[in-house]
This record gives sequence, structure tokens and C-alpha cells, in this order.
Amino acid sequence: MKLRLSSLTIALLGIAAAFTNLRAGETVAHGSGQTAAEAEDIGEITEAPPDNGMNGSKFRLNSGIRTQFTTNAELSGSHSSADLIFFPAIEAGYSSGLGHGFVFDITAIVEPGLYSSHTDRSFFGYSAQTTLSWSPSPKMPRFFIGAEPYRFDSFERDSLITEAIGTLGGVDWGYSFNNGKSFLFAGYTFENYFSNPTEDNRLSNRVVVGITEQLQPRLFAQLWYQYENSDYHNVDRSDNKHAVTLSLIYQFNKHLFGTLGESFVDNNSTEQHASYQAILSSAGLSWQF
Repeated sequence: MKLRLSSLTIALLGIAAAFTNLRAGETVAHGSGQTAAEAEDIGEITEAPPDNGMNGSKFRLNSGIRTQFTTNAELSGSHSSADLIFFPAIEAGYSSGLGHGFVFDITAIVEPGLYSSHTDRSFFGYSAQTTLSWSPSPKMPRFFIGAEPYRFDSFERDSLITEAIGTLGGVDWGYSFNNGKSFLFAGYTFENYFSNPTEDNRLSNRVVVGITEQLQPRLFAQLWYQYENSDYHNVDRSDNKHAVTLSLIYQFNKHLFGTLGESFVDNNSTEQHASYQAILSSAGLSWQF
């Protein structure tokens, strides 16, 4: 079984991040008891880029849970409010080739964040993403544009934390070698978010690089690094995030994949309360058909 630019590659690049795709943004929403920053600054890892999707599955369903240990659950800046957070999640997606290298894709995710100690900070999140991509051929770079709405609500207060819609664009590319058993990938994404409250408005630039390696016929390992810079329009804030993720992916059959992952996140912000370090563990299943 060789790694190839197909639905398998989509699974390898996407499963480990399937449940970290909600984007509340690293924000300063001063008007709420729990800021929108808390929904994001607890440690979100953005997905590694998929291939051009020209041979991808039309439907996919992911379910799983990830856990995160964070040093700054209260976002006080002192790193003395450690907590363990659980993220059960469900993702559903649809991808369709439109011909001439164009692909339409839509994804929806529901993911609560459940704090062990700081239970008043638990939240429920919803997000979706639609993209239109184009690639001249499966081995060439993929260019894409899209939109991404999201909403986060507080469990205890039954009130809105933040909501927004983002516009995005970017390019990604992958290269297969070692007789199809190794796969290098890289991508760049530009996103601009228009939020409620407006303190959350921001512009983000993100770069991802990584490698996937076939260890056994059905077992794959994936390592990637992400850098993201976010500048806020209405507040004096700029964030620089570094993240490293290591995942193991097992292909049970043609349609079913399982994953185990571990991530480390370091977010440095000019807003002291938004700086944090976090360790995340994840496990999940993906069904593609």
C-alpha cells in the first residue's frame, strides 16, 4: 500500500486535526465574562493542508475526543491556573470535483470544550468552512479561497461568547517520494475575520510544513510544524503562535482510519493574559465514503 495523493492522503493530513478546526480567534472580547480568547487561546491547532482533492472522497465523517493540559486556563498571564480540558467532537464534510481542476468542499464541526476545574469557562462551539480550490494537476500546487463562520456559547451563562465570519485564501502543495511511502507538504493561509464583538476582528497569516511517512502497510506517522501571526484591528494586540504535532494514523480498511496525536503549543502575545503553553492529546476515527 503506497501513499498517494488521494483520499488516503486527505485522511493522513486531516484526521489528526479534525477536532481542532474550530476558530474562535485569539481575541480580546472585553464585554463577556469569558472572552472569546479563552475558546481559542486554550490551544488550537489548525489542520494541515489536504491535497488538491481531485480524487478525494465525496463524504466524510469524523468523531473523536482530544484532551488538553494548559498552563493559563484563566488567561491571567501568570501561568498558575492549570487545567485539563476535554473536547469531544463530530465533523461532517462533503467534497465534489467540478471539473477542470476545480473542487468544492464544505465542512461542519460541533465541539464543546469541557474544563475539569474551571467549569464556568466551559463552552459549546460550532464552525463551518467552505472552500473552492483549483489545481492544474494532482502534482501541482492547490490554490483556494473560502469562508468560515463560527460561534461560541457559554455553558453556564447560556450566552454568546463570540461569533464571526472569516474570509480566507491560500496555497498548499505536496510531494510524494521514496516509492510513494513518504510525503512532504507545505501550505500558506491568509484569513481576515469580522467578529461580534468587534474587538475580535483580526488578520491572520499561517504557514504549515510537515511530512507523512508510511511505517507499515497500514500504519503512518505524521509530523508537522505551524507558525501563525495574528494582528487585531481594534485593539493593540499581536500574537505569534508556534505549534508542533506528531500523529500516528492506522488504516483499518478502505474507509475507516484511526489516529493518535500529541501536540505542543506556545503562544506569545502582546496581551499578557493571552500568552500560554499547552500540551494536547487526541484520539479519533474517520469514515470516508
